[in-house]
Amino acid sequence: MKTGAFATLVAMLFLSTPGFTQPEGLREAPPGFTWKACEKLQEFWFLVPDGWFFKEEEREGTVAVFITKEPIEREGWYRTGFSVNAIQQSAAKTGVAPSSYAQLFMEKLAATAEKTWGFRRLGYEPYLKGYGTFSKATAPFGPLIQYTIALGNDTTGTFYLMIFESPEQSWEEEFKRGSEIIEQMGLDAAF
Repeated sequence: MKTGAFATLVAMLFLSTPGFTQPEGLREAPPGFTWKACEKLQEFWFLVPDGWFFKEEEREGTVAVFITKEPIEREGWYRTGFSVNAIQQSAAKTGVAPSSYAQLFMEKLAATAEKTWGFRRLGYEPYLKGYGTFSKATAPFGPLIQYTIALGNDTTGTFYLMIFESPEQSWEEEFKRGSEIIEQMGLDAAF
């Protein structure tokens, strides 16, 4: 795997402007993608590859978004896709500030994953602080590669866990779509 090819992920999020139906600066979707607004998270926008599936759910203060190649509704799981979990009031659940929990989460991932690489600090000061890394694990269907982002917004009390994953055998091809989803994702810093 060429980890240097993914060095462009430093600026992965842009902050949308509250109050717009579609965030200012949201470019036209590239060929093969469509923009999808998240209903449960106002001002959050995601690129969805054509033919892929989009699902939102909310439970106990956590909003989850899934963009998957496989129909998660039918199977209850997926092999290739991107998930975002936005955990509101996370300090009450974890006992630490969201940005501190992002660090603790990544430390645990590094200690439990078969392999991690490309670890980097991500900062979108003053709102979001966190980390990103690649990891390898074994799933029931074989080796799995993940790119995990853990971010904390200490101002709003929200912790974000974002993961793009795919079987290792199709990782290079699938992460081309995944990096487009991640790089163009629009998040409102007020959430």
